[in-house]
This record gives sequence, C-alpha cells and structure tokens, in this order.
Amino acid sequence: MKYGNGNVERSTLVYDVDRVERLNKVLSIDVDAGIVECCHEPLQLNHDGTEVASFQLRFRSIHAIFGGCRKPTLFHCYGRLEGQTA
Repeated sequence: MKYGNGNVERSTLVYDVDRVERLNKVLSIDVDAGIVECCHEPLQLNHDGTEVASFQLRFRSIHAIFGGCRKPTLFHCYGRLEGQTA
C-alpha cells in the first residue's frame, strides 16, 4: 500500500528504528516496496523547476501503525538498504 498526505493522519511520524532517527520531509511511503520518498532540506526543485526534487530511502520492511485510528499515525522502518536514488 502506498501512503501520502491524503491517506495518513496529519501528525504522522516516520522512524528508522534501527538508526533510532526520525525521518523528516517525507512525501510518500510505499509499504509493499519498502520505499520512503523524501524531499531535500532545504527544499530543492528539479532541473526545470516544475516539481520538488526528491530521493528514496529503501528498507527491508516498513510497518504502518494505526494506533486506534482509521489512518496510520506512525511508520516504523527496519533494515535500511544502502544507497538512495535521486
């Protein structure tokens, strides 16, 4: 399942559990593929200035946590795979 700002709670947090760090500037999460797409800080645009430049972090597994809500409120990511794609 792919998640973005339309199908998660507004205050949803994403954590890399193994590295004990919070992932910021998350654009989308694909739980099945193990991909978290993030934008750069500070914000960057692509070469023609029409979209936000992003990169992907890959994980062995990602778990959506609902915490009693209908939409996820938290994501735990495990086993970051080396390398990121722009």
